[in-house]
Amino acid sequence: MEAAQSPAGGPRRRGIFYGWWLLGVGVFALAVVIGPYFHGLGAFFVALEASSNGAGPSSRVLSLSPG
Repeated sequence: MEAAQSPAGGPRRRGIFYGWWLLGVGVFALAVVIGPYFHGLGAFFVALEASSNGAGPSSRVLSLSPG
């Protein structure tokens, strides 16, 4: 049995399957886009409470608001 040849005649190099690269890029993109939304949302609650000077919505009301 002969080794697989590339169209140029040299030995064929095996790499990582193309679908795994796409999966990795997709996971990275989701982490970059969705991560700050979930982990940074608390900073906005603090800012909203501080800007109201006690006259605005409380943290209880802010946490129940639909996102």
